[in-house]
Amino acid sequence: MESYGRTLRSLRGALGLGVTALLAAALVPLGAGSAQAEPAPGPSLGYVCPIPLVGSQPATAAFDLDIPSGIQTGEAVEIGISGALTFDPKVTQAMRTVAATSLEGSAIVEMTIQAPGETIPLQIPVTLPTVDIPAGSPYPPLVVPIRSTSIEVAFTEPGPATLTAGDLALTLTPRKADATPTGLGTFDSACTLVAGQDPVLAAWDIHSGGPAPDPEGVTLTYTCAFPLIGQQPVVATFQPDGPATVEVGQQVSFGADVSVTLSDKTHHALTLVHAATVDSGGSAALTVDGPKRDDVSLLGALDLNRLTVPAGPPYTTLTADGDLTSTGVTFTRHGNGEVRIGDLALTLAPHRADGTWTGLRVFSVACTQDPGQDTVLTEFEVVRAAD
Repeated sequence: MESYGRTLRSLRGALGLGVTALLAAALVPLGAGSAQAEPAPGPSLGYVCPIPLVGSQPATAAFDLDIPSGIQTGEAVEIGISGALTFDPKVTQAMRTVAATSLEGSAIVEMTIQAPGETIPLQIPVTLPTVDIPAGSPYPPLVVPIRSTSIEVAFTEPGPATLTAGDLALTLTPRKADATPTGLGTFDSACTLVAGQDPVLAAWDIHSGGPAPDPEGVTLTYTCAFPLIGQQPVVATFQPDGPATVEVGQQVSFGADVSVTLSDKTHHALTLVHAATVDSGGSAALTVDGPKRDDVSLLGALDLNRLTVPAGPPYTTLTADGDLTSTGVTFTRHGNGEVRIGDLALTLAPHRADGTWTGLRVFSVACTQDPGQDTVLTEFEVVRAAD
């Protein structure tokens, strides 16, 4: 269901301006815009409509809907609406009593979209084309088509959505055989949905349509406390290597290809203790922001390749490549999420050329992330589990 040319969020903010006026501007003929599937018959719903001469009478409304598959966030999608109203035979008789041979009019159809983070009441104007009023007796039901209309909608969050029916506001004009109005003129009929029915006309899933993670990953700077030389800069680049889509209840881990670069001063300090190689590893703090506050803090294990330490001078930056793998996490709700990188804890073990420890032996380096950076490693979508 997508096609108001506005996001649901902006529609909600504009509701105070009058939903009818908004939707009237957004209505387009069915078939315009995005491609539509064949109309899917919706349920028939019962109403009570006040009609001149005969009072409150039962009526049935059947709505047919064109809803595209594969609806994504941020994408304008067109939903087609058509159908028919069927009035009780007493209405047919009442129209014939005033010499009416045809009926035409319009309606405001109340519907509600329930989507993640949004409840949107809609008032959709539709046309009721001219129909002939059958003669009796006995008088048959009076069937009035709902002319095909479409609306455009865009959604901001993924997850399940529904469209439900509400009341109808009819404006009807019965006409004589010479096309002049009958003595009833044009009249309004406020049709009330009969209580106790399931008003859901359609249900669907909204999928994430957000941008794919940057293939270049995220590069972050840190300030790290080293022995002998104190605070030194470290640069870490993370290229995400994890699922873009996971199911509710499925355990998943998030990973990345990693490069950790030490400064030229760190290179110099390692030569002072006669280091020829450095084995390294550690951990990274991860924050997983799941759908609807389904959040968790994790530790990701860093497994880095052995560094070779050139004798120098000159002294240059040193880079160790490796992998980051998080512990597992399970989500309980649908929606979008993201993984953010936090501080690092490095473990370094420098060795001399003969393989023995240097005087530093194995030491830990606490790395604090420099402020003001975009720390998002990757984005993902949690979907309902397959049947």
